[in-house]
Amino acid sequence: MGAPIFCRIKFVKWSVKCDFNGMSPRKHPPLKLEKSPLIFVLAQVRFPQLLSIKERIPAFQDALRKLGYLKLNQREVTQVKRDPQNNVVARETFSQWEFIDKAGTHSILTDPRFINVNSSQYEVFERFAERMEQVFHVMAESVEPGLVERLGLRFVDLIVPSEGRNIADYVDPGLRGFQVDPEENREAFYMETVTRTGEDKRFLHRYTETRKGLGFPPDLISSGLKLCRNPRMETTFGLLDMDHMLTREMDVEPQEMVEAFWDLHRHHEDAFRRSVTKLALEEWRQL
Repeated sequence: MGAPIFCRIKFVKWSVKCDFNGMSPRKHPPLKLEKSPLIFVLAQVRFPQLLSIKERIPAFQDALRKLGYLKLNQREVTQVKRDPQNNVVARETFSQWEFIDKAGTHSILTDPRFINVNSSQYEVFERFAERMEQVFHVMAESVEPGLVERLGLRFVDLIVPSEGRNIADYVDPGLRGFQVDPEENREAFYMETVTRTGEDKRFLHRYTETRKGLGFPPDLISSGLKLCRNPRMETTFGLLDMDHMLTREMDVEPQEMVEAFWDLHRHHEDAFRRSVTKLALEEWRQL
C-alpha cells in the first residue's frame, strides 16, 4: 500500500443520477460529515473465473485511462486452500492489476475472479455510484465476463477519539460487549455479526477496538491507494468494517448492477447510524 498521507479533499462536480423508477433510492438525506471517519470504500463484482483476462487487460487499461486511471500496479497473489485440519491442500498463484487515478485516491482492481471499484476519497454514494456505472460499462465491453455471481459493498470507518474524549463517546454501547473491568482496562475487543437481509443477501458487521495498532483491515493492506489519515495508531481506536453482499446470478447490465448496489447501500446507511452516537455525528459534522 502506498504511504498514507493527510489531505484536504476537493470534490469535482458530477452530474448525479439518483432517480430510479421516478423515486430517489435514499431513505435518508446523505450524511455530510466534514470530519468523516470513513477511510475506505469498495464495490466488488465477482464473476466466474475468466482464464483469458490477461489477454483482455490491454483493452481494459486503454478504456480506463480515458476515465482518468493513469497508473498501474501489477502483482502476483498466492491463494492457499486448507482442509478442516488446517493442512495446505492446494496453492494457486495468479495476477492482479490495479489501475489508479492521478491523485491516488480511486482505483480499479481486477483479477480472473472479480473487479473492485475502490475509493479512499468519498463524499456521497451518488458520486460513487456514477463512478461504478462508468467502470461497469468498460468492464462489459473490454473484460466481457458474461455473468455476475455476486456483488459486495464494503465501508471501513476508523474511529479515533478527540482529545478529552474516549471511544465509548462515539460507539453505541451494544457494539462494545460485556466489560469485565469497569475501568476500561481491556486491551482489545472484537465483535462480528452476520445478518440475513434477504433471501440472497448477507450483511457482515465487524467492530474491532484496541489500544494501538493498524486501524485498517489486513486483507486490504495491499491496495495502492493513498489514505487521508494515517491508519497506524498509537492510541485507542475503533474500526467499523461493514460488508453487504448479494449472491445472485445476474447479466452484465451496468444500470441494473448499480441499482442493486443502491439496495445494498440502504442497509449500510441504517447500520452506520445505529453503530455510532449522536455526539459522534455532531462532532464529525463540524469543520
